[in-house]
Amino acid sequence: GVGALVALLSKPLIALIFGEAYAGAALILSIHLWTGVFVAHVSVRTWALLIEGNMKFILVLSGLTLAANILLNLVLIERYAEVGAACASLISWALGALIFPLGFRESRGYARMLLHSFAPASWARALAR
Repeated sequence: GVGALVALLSKPLIALIFGEAYAGAALILSIHLWTGVFVAHVSVRTWALLIEGNMKFILVLSGLTLAANILLNLVLIERYAEVGAACASLISWALGALIFPLGFRESRGYARMLLHSFAPASWARALAR
């Protein structure tokens, strides 16, 4: 809900706070806002893996996410500039949260949890508790 609200209001807010010259930053703000969903999930997953003593998965998953971000930046920044950098971050964090954990039995459950968090039926069950 907050993400949708900020996405809708980002352009007027940035124009109000920084002036019309910076209104183009609204798209970048919206992209980074959605990146935050994956960053938060990975942060919680990292703590859980740390508690479980699975430091090697933290290293592997972080390394894969870093490599994806570097490669995507090399491709997207040249063509799309700052929007490309924001998209590279969003895509690499999404890969790190959803796709890369599927490659390891020990971390598949975390990817499933994230997918379930996007299902409206999961929201209804959580609100009913």
